[in-house]
Formats: sequence, structure tokens, C-alpha cells
Amino acid sequence: MLSCPQVNIWEFAMKIDQKYVNAVGLLGVVMACLMFGSYVDQIMLNWAGKTGSLWLGPTTVLNCAAWVFYGLCKTDRDWKIAAPNILGVVLGFVVGGTAFLCKSSCSVR
Repeated sequence: MLSCPQVNIWEFAMKIDQKYVNAVGLLGVVMACLMFGSYVDQIMLNWAGKTGSLWLGPTTVLNCAAWVFYGLCKTDRDWKIAAPNILGVVLGFVVGGTAFLCKSSCSVR
């Protein structure tokens, strides 16, 4: 019978060089900004009269606001979490606002 070796994830995590951890954090910031940048396409669709879900904006705002709160209220502030989520809050409001405004008033082009 095969047996799996016991691995203590915390011991493993403490052995990782912090420069790699910081690099992954920076990659996470870039990827989050790219993800929220994709909301620009949804905003353009909303203005064209092809509105998506009205839930997208409010859920994005609530989720990102929670992460901003977490990142800024930690004892040692975590800007890698807060910064891209601030962008998410702003874009969430814009996506939600344009979807709501254009649901009935924008014409299809």
C-alpha cells in the first residue's frame, strides 16, 4: 500500500524565499488590475444598450470593498491587496451604474 509523506505546509511556507513571495504578490496585483480592466468592455456594452447582469456591479463593489477594508485595516497594511481592489470598487460602481442607466434608456446600435 502506498503512503503519502506527512508535509507540514507551514514549515514549507516559512522556507520559501521572500523575494519569490513578493514576486507572486506583484503578479497578483497585475492580474487583478487586468481582470478589473476587462470591466471596461462591459461598460462599453452597457452604453451600446447590450446590458449584462445588474448583479455584476454591486457584487464587485461589495467584494472589493471587503478586501480593501481587510488590506488597510491589518496591523501591517497590505497594499498589494488593497490597491487593485480600490480599482475594483470604482469599476464596480461604473459597471453597475451604466448597466442600471442603460437597461432601458440606451439604444442598441
